[in-house]
Amino acid sequence: MQNGTSIECMSNEQSCFVTEHRDDQGNLLLLDLGCKAADVCANQIAGNFRGEDPDINLCRGQQRSSKCFDCCDSDNCNLDTASDLISEFATPEE
Repeated sequence: MQNGTSIECMSNEQSCFVTEHRDDQGNLLLLDLGCKAADVCANQIAGNFRGEDPDINLCRGQQRSSKCFDCCDSDNCNLDTASDLISEFATPEE
C-alpha cells in the first residue's frame, strides 16, 4: 500500500473525495482520495445508487464489483473515512 500526502486543493476543487473500488467478493482493492469540484462530487454520489436495479448502480455492495463515491467539504475531512477503510487492506504475512 502506498502512503499518501496531504495536498492543497485548487480553488475550483472545494470538496474532498474518497473513492473505494471493491472486487466481486467485497474486498477493498483501491482507495483513492483527493480534491474535486462540489458539482462533480454530487454527480458521482448520485451514481452510487441510481435505482432498484443493482446493475445500474456504481456502488453495488457484496457479490459484485463496485465503485463507491463519498465527498465532504472541510479540510482533510476524507481522512477519517480513509482511516476506517484502510484497516480492511490485508497486511501480507512475512
